Amino acid sequence: MNTLLQDIRYGVRTLLRNPGFTAVAVLVLTLGIGANATVITLANTVLFKNLPFADSDRILYVSAVTREDTRNSFGVSFPDYRDLAAQTRSFQSLGAYSGSSANLTDVSGFPTEYRAAQMTANGFSVIGQKPVLGRDFLPQDAQFGAAPVAILGYGIWETRYAKDPSIIGKAIHLNEVSTVVIGVMPRGLIFPGETALWLPLIPTPDLDKRQPRGLQSRGVRLFGHLSPNANLKTAGAELNAIAQRLEAAYPDTNNDKAVLVQTFNDAQFNGRIRIVFLALLGAVGFVLLIACANVANLLLARAVSRSREISIRVALGASRWRIVRQLLIESVMLSAVGGIFGSVLAFWGVRIFDRAVIPTGKPAFLIFIMDYHVLAYIAAITLGTGILFGLVPALRLSKLDINSALKDGSHGSGSGSRSRYLSASLVVAEMALAVVLLAGAGLMIRSFLNVYNSPLGVNSNNVLTAQISLRGT
Repeated sequence: MNTLLQDIRYGVRTLLRNPGFTAVAVLVLTLGIGANATVITLANTVLFKNLPFADSDRILYVSAVTREDTRNSFGVSFPDYRDLAAQTRSFQSLGAYSGSSANLTDVSGFPTEYRAAQMTANGFSVIGQKPVLGRDFLPQDAQFGAAPVAILGYGIWETRYAKDPSIIGKAIHLNEVSTVVIGVMPRGLIFPGETALWLPLIPTPDLDKRQPRGLQSRGVRLFGHLSPNANLKTAGAELNAIAQRLEAAYPDTNNDKAVLVQTFNDAQFNGRIRIVFLALLGAVGFVLLIACANVANLLLARAVSRSREISIRVALGASRWRIVRQLLIESVMLSAVGGIFGSVLAFWGVRIFDRAVIPTGKPAFLIFIMDYHVLAYIAAITLGTGILFGLVPALRLSKLDINSALKDGSHGSGSGSRSRYLSASLVVAEMALAVVLLAGAGLMIRSFLNVYNSPLGVNSNNVLTAQISLRGT
């Protein structure tokens, strides 16, 4: 430990004695690590994060597909939901919902349309959530002919009703129907999708029918909480076995119907979005490798001036491992500083990206934050980067010809040719990576421009579009 602290103190003094070299190396690493940290933060949110509540990795989405096309999913009928919920053993419970909208009118504000979800009475218990005010849905609330009730999201309660607790039990008008507010859900709960309020899913005579795909009665989506001993694969196999039995029992409506079980991320984001983020991860990986090659070249160039210093240390009894460790500590210190500044750069990069995509309709459940997964990734690439670009120069300096380096007037020329060969190799590798990266970026830009400028087949000058939702009485 004492020798390690000595190496750290000596490394700090060495880097401070060469502020120009240190600044350039840190700047290069900051850009490389910062780009990686930014993209991994975005990819972590879109590809890997699950629902924003406890035990969310056990909550799975269930939808229907045809056996010929398993990529495009659709809803199931309400009778199919009842059969699946009654026969499954892979799920502790299955809930169902149907997305809709609700026009809210009362004296508390202007008439406003909100995203709503009609959900079965057990829906919130499936995902383990309870209202912060009032009560949850009861089975009798979802009976045909029951009095209309609603549960508000925290956002509506806060902005429209100023968090007034007396809203519980009061009637509001949803789609011109007097509806009693029975509860308020916790802040940040927007399940499913961007839901702002919830209504009970009532099996009306039209909904409670088995119909082919395409009719409104097959618009029910399912979600469930896995049993302790079940997983995604076994749950999918069991539900598909049940679907085959339903197909045999109801061939007119369930012919060629299969079941698709997905995680939250797979259900929300299709394969094209995944390809985009994976391509971005590959691109910033190339940027980091180019940064490592740059810094390694700087260290090789600096190694020529340090050959006498290293030779003297070896002559005084320093082992090869001690020399390598000292040089690796210096390179890891450089990458650590670059990692700190790169994290700051990533923080601001994520904020800028977040603000840029908000006008495009970013889903509310996408919250781009640098959580502990991202910080662990940054720490790993920071350490790995320091070792990667510092190892070759360290090994080269540890194998110096001491006699040649200590001769009067010699400045390590004996190893100069080998260093130049390594430096040239790094330059070649760096240029190869840069060419691949630029070619890929150019191809993506060209493809985007081709799609953007592709003719629509009609004259779109001075043409606007609008959408009006008319709700029947």
